[in-house]
Amino acid sequence: MSLIIGEIEKVKQQSHSGFSVSNRVQRKWIKSSLDFKKEIIAIIQQLFGIYQLVFKLIFGT
Repeated sequence: MSLIIGEIEKVKQQSHSGFSVSNRVQRKWIKSSLDFKKEIIAIIQQLFGIYQLVFKLIFGT
């Protein structure tokens, strides 16, 4: 999380000609990146659960 906050600080500090990122856009980007990470973690957990189930079916342990 601190990495994301650090990146926001960089965006706030940088001033490109005519380019500025509003706080709303920054918050939306953070929320979407966190949602994406949660989805990836959920998929990995589901795959691991399937792997355990198949292992139990094959080896009966």
